[in-house]
Amino acid sequence: MKKLWMILGIACLCTGLFAETQEEKLARLEKKIDQLEKAVQPLLAQQKKQEITQEQQKEARKRMGKDSGNYSREQLREIEQMYQAWRKVPETERIASLKALAAKYPKSNRAGCAWLYAARWEKPGKTQIEDLKRAIDEFGDCRYGDGVQVGAYARFALGKLLEKDGKKEEAQKYFNELKTSFPNAIDHSGNLLIERL
Repeated sequence: MKKLWMILGIACLCTGLFAETQEEKLARLEKKIDQLEKAVQPLLAQQKKQEITQEQQKEARKRMGKDSGNYSREQLREIEQMYQAWRKVPETERIASLKALAAKYPKSNRAGCAWLYAARWEKPGKTQIEDLKRAIDEFGDCRYGDGVQVGAYARFALGKLLEKDGKKEEAQKYFNELKTSFPNAIDHSGNLLIERL
């Protein structure tokens, strides 16, 4: 009988030693919650990126739809052919090919996309800066099919160009405009432009 009491005593003592207190349980659960939150964060970020990209693409479709009210089917077909033509011409003629579209159909969505491509392909310098500023001023509401907005991307590109040239204050002006007016603007990969600053 004495042995039985001793075994029960040891069992109770061991149970007491290994039993978690409420505080220990809470700490363990909080640690697990932190681990789960860290594991889920990339998925939530990816979901948010997809939602923003879809919203930007929806806005692009709206902007493209405006062209059907301004141009005939034949003109729309010509606009698209002119836009795609840059791929078939020698590199030395690409900028002129894209700018020709902007000259002939300046109010078309593709004119803005073409102008921004041309501006980005210009040699760094005064012409490129002027072309990026024109993209902002005249074609800012135009959009690529993937949701990239010309005005936002031109600000990003211009700011980066100015920053590289050591004109940090002027560059910051464009970065600030991007942050305040275009916080959900994306690049061609769906990444937020403000995250690339």
